[in-house]
Amino acid sequence: MSAAGQELVNRYCAEFILGGPDLDAAKIKIDLSAMGDSLIVMADKNIARVHVHTADADKVLAYAGSLGVLSKIKVDDMRHQHQSLAEVSGALVSTVAVVLGQGFKQIFLSLGADKVVEGGQTANPTVGELLEAVKSAPTANVIVLANNPNVISAAKQAALLSAKDVFVACADSPAAGVAAILALKREAGLTDNLAAMDRAAAKAKTGEVIAAGRTCRFKDRDIRAGDVMGFIGRDLSVVGADCDAVLAMVLESMVDERDEIITVFYGSQISGAQAEQTRSLLGFLFPGREIELHDGGQPNSAYAVLAQ
Repeated sequence: MSAAGQELVNRYCAEFILGGPDLDAAKIKIDLSAMGDSLIVMADKNIARVHVHTADADKVLAYAGSLGVLSKIKVDDMRHQHQSLAEVSGALVSTVAVVLGQGFKQIFLSLGADKVVEGGQTANPTVGELLEAVKSAPTANVIVLANNPNVISAAKQAALLSAKDVFVACADSPAAGVAAILALKREAGLTDNLAAMDRAAAKAKTGEVIAAGRTCRFKDRDIRAGDVMGFIGRDLSVVGADCDAVLAMVLESMVDERDEIITVFYGSQISGAQAEQTRSLLGFLFPGREIELHDGGQPNSAYAVLAQ
């Protein structure tokens, strides 16, 4: 839609956390999709973090409030340069996330990250870029989600150089970072939040599907250009020729009976139609689990996954 002379129908950007017993994420998505667009719902049984653009923020909040307790409510009027209309104050901790991909950037912002720095595998941010993000974060206590082992060193250097109290969470991938930020409670202190986020990241079951760009030897395995590698955590688990097949094998090894939600983030090389086909396949292979699908836009992997 052109900015000039066009009416912004869903003018309000609403974000909030919904807490309640036995939340039905699938139904919440269906109901909220009828009230707006740009919907993101990240949920487990007892908590959901929601981002939606809507023409009627009061209606969205009334609906969500009927399901449980709302917190961290933020409503921005995008027609007036994103002027904040309502925001819960009193936050004690800010977060800075490092990610690649516009989709992942939006996901982390919607889940509560105050600043996002572009970076990750093969594209490490500088210490200066991280230091500037920490400096511009709104509180004196800051947690950095590096989301990649290659970024942790620079993040720790930025923490040492900052005048603020800065700590680096142990999340080593964007999917683990999502699990970590879901544990964030802004009204809690730095120590409690860091411990909770580290526990969530350490417990997170994550995987990636990556197509090899060149022939190489990786961890005692010969990899040819075009091979599809499946990782569980940081460990190479399977090598195949098809992204969907490798993804299915990764999840077969990752998922157990306790896992209820499989969240799939698809990369920039995967179309939305392809991703929907993959979601259908996973729904068939993993009956009884909810399959969440999000456009991560990450350039280095076809799929990143999180099982909860």
